[in-house]
Amino acid sequence: MIWNAPTGVTVFDRDLNGPLLLDDESALGEMLRRMREAGVPESDEYPGRPCG
Repeated sequence: MIWNAPTGVTVFDRDLNGPLLLDDESALGEMLRRMREAGVPESDEYPGRPCG
């Protein structure tokens, strides 16, 4: 998951189990390419559902 936060682009890091600020444009481009190739939907809406 990628967030466009006011402080910059943040991604979810599975090793840290939390958000990580991404400041490398080439890494972001590669990440987006892989996500699009995998068919991940692109939207401004949060795709999750409430726990329950």
